[in-house]
Amino acid sequence: MEIKLDKEQKNVVEHSQGKIAVVAAPGSGKTRTLVERTRFLVKNKLAEYNEILLITFTEKAKLEIIERFEHQGFKPEIETFHSLAYKTISLYNSKYHQSKINIMNNSEESLIEKISKYISLNYEDYLNKRTKIKNDYSLFSFDDLLIKFKELLINKKKNLSNINKIKYVMVDECQDLDTIQYEIIDLINSPNLMLIGDLNQSIYGWRGAKLDLFKSYYYNCDKCYNLINNYRSGKEIIDISNSLIKNNNDRVDVEVNVTNLNHSFSKKEEFQNSEEQNIWVIDNIKDLIKSNVKISIILRCDYQKESLVEELKKNNIKFNVLTNKYEELNDVISVFKALNGNILALYQLAHRLNYEIKKVNLDIIEDENLIYLNNPLINISNKPIDVIDKIYEALNQLHFYSKVYKNNPESKFIISRILQIAKNKLINQKRKYEDFGYILSTLTINSLVLNNEENNKDYTIDIMTIHSSKGLEYDYVFIPDVNNNLLPHKKGILEEERRLFYVGITRAKTGVFISSVKKSSFLAEI
Repeated sequence: MEIKLDKEQKNVVEHSQGKIAVVAAPGSGKTRTLVERTRFLVKNKLAEYNEILLITFTEKAKLEIIERFEHQGFKPEIETFHSLAYKTISLYNSKYHQSKINIMNNSEESLIEKISKYISLNYEDYLNKRTKIKNDYSLFSFDDLLIKFKELLINKKKNLSNINKIKYVMVDECQDLDTIQYEIIDLINSPNLMLIGDLNQSIYGWRGAKLDLFKSYYYNCDKCYNLINNYRSGKEIIDISNSLIKNNNDRVDVEVNVTNLNHSFSKKEEFQNSEEQNIWVIDNIKDLIKSNVKISIILRCDYQKESLVEELKKNNIKFNVLTNKYEELNDVISVFKALNGNILALYQLAHRLNYEIKKVNLDIIEDENLIYLNNPLINISNKPIDVIDKIYEALNQLHFYSKVYKNNPESKFIISRILQIAKNKLINQKRKYEDFGYILSTLTINSLVLNNEENNKDYTIDIMTIHSSKGLEYDYVFIPDVNNNLLPHKKGILEEERRLFYVGITRAKTGVFISSVKKSSFLAEI
């Protein structure tokens, strides 16, 4: 099927040689352009699909692009930086194998530091113990993965056939990359490199993203392109988002064009208190759900959802919420990892269950409440689905969970749901066991949409933070609490907070509802 492209999209698609930068405004068809460029390269025999590497910023973006390609009936090499690092280390470092690499989350990394300090006499000894534990048990933080990958690229580049076979590299969401990710791009050293992103949507400075690196590449590459036609949002939404972002200095001075001529609107309201604001949000939602439209409530911080969730429940409005509230989900993930051979995960479970680690070693912990760790489940390495089917039963052996369920009955359903999601991942993606460890290691709470109803087939509202909304779109978007000290956040950088607000506004197609309870400097800018 012939895909219609605008002039600038077509220029990007047909650019076949050299290093290029693409600034892609919200709703400008960025993913479509990536897909069509890949098709163009293959159709014109410039590369085979397995000679084209697409690198995305998140696992979510990776899966979205994979789905788009599958609809077209083909699939190039699509990876995140971390999955590419994981795969390369597993293939080319003799010490490691996919099933032996254990990726630590932040809490596990903190725990290993506590263990190392406990058994150390001084700081130098602590560093050595920490390194030894990680090396002995193939424990990697996400940063470790990238560092080790960088070392491989420096020392063994000529031997890395999975990298050397690549003729074209395309890197998505480049405004959110950090220094080491840019160093990895340089070391891959593809003569045909495309970086694509949007300086106005850079929202991960707190995580180390280096906006200046993308800006520098943009001004120094062989050719620059600007995808500025927004096909998502109506005129008023684009007008207020342009009005907002022009106040930032750290941007490429490109204004987004309106192509969607359908009616759109924005509503701004200031309230005396949160109760009044919530009533306004609920009343407008009640009007909207009479039509078949997609609605989202987008928040600066996760904790803001509590009062809104209560109001939605009172009014029998069903909702989906993207959350990291339920700490017990971390335990589920730790169990996943433990059954996959991650010894540190056992310590993490023991720590969460308030068991003192008096004798620090890395043997399997024996305890009546952790008895399942000694059962044959651990050895079912060839049948990961069977493992998942048994994890829920194993968790119920922990006394801790009887308290969790008593205090929060919803937790039992949520734990059951996360296990089903993991199982579906394995089935739907036809994953091999070699990939099982990576799936378990990278499974995060933030990637899950947790429904408040098990069979929620009626109308629902999506609730999420602005960071979680990146890449999504809705007919109508609500952004409450645009208050000074919250949005913009008192601990944030003003220009990045403005970009956050910009991202939230540009999720909307037809209407955006913006409200504040206290004084708001951002409302004055739109």
